Amino acid sequence: MPAIPALAGSKLPAVPAWRDTALHDAVRPLMPAMLALSVCWYAVLVFAEVRRLRPHYDMGAGRPSSRWA
Repeated sequence: MPAIPALAGSKLPAVPAWRDTALHDAVRPLMPAMLALSVCWYAVLVFAEVRRLRPHYDMGAGRPSSRWA
């Protein structure tokens, strides 16, 4: 997901060798966009969970469990 690249990109300005380079100037505007994309992805996940509610915990009880994790 985009959260990991956004986190990595937020740490790059602290590296002295990274500052004032052309690559820094190109990547820096992408970091807020990646962060916004990851926040929007959480909204999609919440919607999917609300849409298919599971009111009880399914242990399988002799059949394959419907939960993937």
